[in-house]
Amino acid sequence: MYAIRPRITTRARQGRARSKLLALIVMGAVGAALAFAVQPALAHQPPPSYHGQDVAWGDHRWVLVEDRECDGHAVYAELYEASGRYAKIPAWSCESGWGPTDAYDSLPSSIVRFRACEQGEGCGPWRFP
Repeated sequence: MYAIRPRITTRARQGRARSKLLALIVMGAVGAALAFAVQPALAHQPPPSYHGQDVAWGDHRWVLVEDRECDGHAVYAELYEASGRYAKIPAWSCESGWGPTDAYDSLPSSIVRFRACEQGEGCGPWRFP
């Protein structure tokens, strides 16, 4: 005998197609919203400022500086805040190839630029968070 198959109407097929399309649109919208939510956090951190192997990195609220050369030259980060305040963040000593990292936290004001410097040798490029 022949099995009786239920007839699927054109209207039912269109309904399923609409459901799939709606699901794809919703998933795309959620993905786009997540991408835009994460992007601003990544956009505020510029690339590190290097002077030789010495490095300073950070964003508009903090800066870290590290002496990676152990050559006897003092390493520091220079920075300016939105208030106009200038600061030097030292990493004065070096141990076993990597120097201690010193942090600067600028909670009352935003950091507008920073760079890595080596005493008597110069500075790396300014970075603008």
